[in-house]
Amino acid sequence: MSPAGYRPWRLIARLARRRRSAILAYHGVERMAPGDDPELLCIDPDRFELHMRLLAEAGYEFVTVREFVERSPAAGLIAISFDDGLANLRSVALPILQRYGIPATVYVTTGLIGEPYPWMPESSGVRVMDAADIAALAQAGIEIGAHTVRHRDLSRCSYEEALAEMTDSRETLERLTEREVATFAYPYARFSDLAERAARDAGFTAAVSYSMLATPGDRFALSRELVTPQHGPASVVLKVLGRYDSLSNSLAGRVGRLLTRPLRRRPKAPLRPRV
Repeated sequence: MSPAGYRPWRLIARLARRRRSAILAYHGVERMAPGDDPELLCIDPDRFELHMRLLAEAGYEFVTVREFVERSPAAGLIAISFDDGLANLRSVALPILQRYGIPATVYVTTGLIGEPYPWMPESSGVRVMDAADIAALAQAGIEIGAHTVRHRDLSRCSYEEALAEMTDSRETLERLTEREVATFAYPYARFSDLAERAARDAGFTAAVSYSMLATPGDRFALSRELVTPQHGPASVVLKVLGRYDSLSNSLAGRVGRLLTRPLRRRPKAPLRPRV
């Protein structure tokens, strides 16, 4: 995006800061070869940095998800979160975050620690963090959150199954980081009343979902805005404003996507929302 196209969205973000806060949800940060990321889970590092710079220059205060919950409903806060715990968060995302002094929260699926990332071809080389990566992120001030052991859809689990997934993943991460694990992310962003009760009983202070599945005012069904490689600065600002979904689904939004499709860097692929 050119400086001329970037500045209006920075101004809009600055105005929005006075009345809204938001949690953004990413997965990985890495430049991917065509075909290696069919579910659009890794954002290009340059685009990710542009998102961070836009929000920093708009004057937002960056916090972890735990801090976001503790300070809610304050305006002007942004929490950057990542799901699954890809290894490129340490090698690629962390230097960008540190450049802007941004804390973040990483939700780790403990049963995948050190393994190839199952939602991308093994030939892509994308892996989940190992124990040393997780400890290094915690030492760098990144909040480590739990994301179950096996990335199960908790909306289909019993209370006992959900509780075991939560407590087992939490205990593993607390052992690796020597820090309290305070927040949780529901896999696929899906949960049930039983899973929400399990999150409370597991001792978490909050649990996050996606905006379309969240419950206003419920810190165990917190809203996050999913950001994919297709989202540029304009989309990020609209997500922070809480207007992206309504505008995207409108007639004008559909026409806009059709007209701008040739300008997008990466081919359109089916997106199955997941965390």
